[in-house]
Amino acid sequence: MATLHTTQYNDRVVLTLFSAGGEIIQLPTRWIARLSSQIGLTYSSNTVLQYAKNLKYLVDWLEATDRDEVVGLDDLLCLLNRVDIEDWLTSQISSGLARSTVRNREVVLREFLKWLSSRGDPDASGIYQRVYPTDKLIVKAPHKRVPKYVSVEEVTLLLRGYLNECERCFAHTLYDTGLRVSEGINLRLDDLPDPRLFPDGLKYLPLYVRGAKGRAGRAKERVAIISRPLLSRIRRYHSSPEYRFADRWLSSDPSKPVFLSATGLPLNYANVYKQLKCAAKRSELNPGKYSPHKLRHGAGYSILRSELGNDYTEKLVLLQESFGHQSISTTEIYTSIPAPLLSRLNTQSDVSDKYEEAKQIYKETFLPHHEHDEERGHYTRA
Repeated sequence: MATLHTTQYNDRVVLTLFSAGGEIIQLPTRWIARLSSQIGLTYSSNTVLQYAKNLKYLVDWLEATDRDEVVGLDDLLCLLNRVDIEDWLTSQISSGLARSTVRNREVVLREFLKWLSSRGDPDASGIYQRVYPTDKLIVKAPHKRVPKYVSVEEVTLLLRGYLNECERCFAHTLYDTGLRVSEGINLRLDDLPDPRLFPDGLKYLPLYVRGAKGRAGRAKERVAIISRPLLSRIRRYHSSPEYRFADRWLSSDPSKPVFLSATGLPLNYANVYKQLKCAAKRSELNPGKYSPHKLRHGAGYSILRSELGNDYTEKLVLLQESFGHQSISTTEIYTSIPAPLLSRLNTQSDVSDKYEEAKQIYKETFLPHHEHDEERGHYTRA
C-alpha cells in the first residue's frame, strides 16, 4: 500500500505520497504541495490532508490491480480513462463505503485530473475530457437524509445518563441552541450574553457563535438564540469548583472556554462523542441511534414546533439564521418529515413553549456538585 508521509518544515507541513516500493509518486505529491501553498487562503490544513488521503486510496487501488510493473504509478495516473475510474468507484462502494463518501473521493479525483490537464504535459493531454466529457460526476448525489427527530423526553433521559453537570450542560446546550459540536467547544465566556443588559421578560437572548465550518479554516460568525433557563444553568455550572478553579485560566478570563471536561481540560469532539454514547447506554437507549449532531437536529425541530415565528415560513427563516445555513434550501430539509408530524408542527394547538421546555430539562436533569464523586480524574455519581 502507498504511504502518506508528513514532514514538519519550519511552520508548515509537507505531505509526500510514496508507493509501496518506497518511491515518491510525483504528480499527486506536486498537486498536494500546490494545495498546501494555499492553506489559509483557499484551503484549511485539514482539507488538504483529506484530499491527500483520498488520492492515496486511488493509488492503493492501482497498486492492488494487475498492472505492468515497468509502468510507474505516475504514468498510470496519466493513462486513466473513464472505465478505470468507474471500476475504482464501484470497488469503493462494494467495500461497504457510503455513496456520499465515495462521491466526496471522486470530487477530489476530478480536481486532480483538472490540474493534470492544465499542466500542458503531453502524457496527460485530454485526461480530464476522457474521464469527464460532460463535467458531471459518475457517482450520483445521494438522497438527502431526513434529520433525526428527538423528543424532549429522549433528551431528558439521555442527559440523566451523564455522570457530571459539565457534560449534561454541554449536551443541553447543543439541544437548546442547535450549535455544532465544534461551535460549542469554541464558545468563550465573552460570547455569552449578559442577561442584565436585556429586559427581564425576554425569554431568549442572542448568542455570539464563532462558527468553525468555513472555507480555508476561516470561521463563519453568526448569532444564535439561547434560552434564559439554559443560560442560568451555564452560570450555575460556572460557579462549581471544577470550573472556577480549573488550571490555565482565571475564573474571569473572557477567553476561557464556556465548557470544560470534568478534569478542567478543554473539550474535543472525541471526548464529547464518547460521553454521549456512554450516557445513552446508561440510560438504556440505543447508542447507535444517538450522536451529538442529532441533538442539533432536535434543536431544529424544537424551533419548528415552538411559539417562535408567526407561521412555518418564519420558523424556517429563524432556523436558517440561527443554524448558520448559507442557503434556505439546506434548512428546507427539515420539511422532509412525515406528513403527520409536519401537520402537527403547523397546528397552533400543538405549539410548544421552547422556554418552558428548556426550563423543564434544566429542572429534571441538573446534577449538583455534591452528587459528584471524583474517581481517576473523572466524576461519577455517588
